[in-house]
Amino acid sequence: LVMGADPDEVAALLQRVRPLTDKPLLVKLPPNASDVAAVAVAAEQAGATALSLINTLRGMALDPKTGSPWLGGPTGGVSGPAVRAIALAQLHAVSEATTIPLIGMGGVQSGRDALDLIRAGADLVAVGTESFRDPVAGSRIAAELAAHPDTDIFYSDEDKIDARGRRFSPYFKPDWNPDLFLAQNVISHLGVYRRRLVEAIGGFRTGFEGSQDYDLALRAIERAGPARLRHIPHILY
Repeated sequence: LVMGADPDEVAALLQRVRPLTDKPLLVKLPPNASDVAAVAVAAEQAGATALSLINTLRGMALDPKTGSPWLGGPTGGVSGPAVRAIALAQLHAVSEATTIPLIGMGGVQSGRDALDLIRAGADLVAVGTESFRDPVAGSRIAAELAAHPDTDIFYSDEDKIDARGRRFSPYFKPDWNPDLFLAQNVISHLGVYRRRLVEAIGGFRTGFEGSQDYDLALRAIERAGPARLRHIPHILY
């Protein structure tokens, strides 16, 4: 069942729903429309408050023992890093055609991924598949932010998960250790920075692709000072 791919169908649906509530109405766009920008314009004109994109793409996985589809459908939604490039392209197209806020999603694994979505046109970024590593990671970070308002940079422990869902490479980090940090990027992927700090140092810089997280951390710590760093002793990434 394909829903939301036809501009006229989307407009007709919103014309029925919009009069029923004065609450914000967020419309999630599918990635399989032939012209996603046209669908977005139809949603905006019919009363959408904001748009979110992208939804999952249709895909299929096979059981290696039987060769049959894992899902009874037999297809399901593909998400995660594989859809990131599609999300960027569709966000860019929709941002060029609409004026309402856009919520970008699709394959976000790091701050750089989120920044790419914003650069492509997103006003906000949502994280989905990555949250399965630790469903309460966001809550832990929010609690630390509230408990330590003077801290500008937070970092957590890490682990890796194989295709069978087994953890195999935990990295339990110490509290701030400048010598270790100069040898390796201790903050790594799940680094949480105060927005004012990132803006003050100019954010990510071109020319550092592949080491952009390390470059950002070096400049941020130099500006903030080690007293404004905090280690969250949980595996959140």
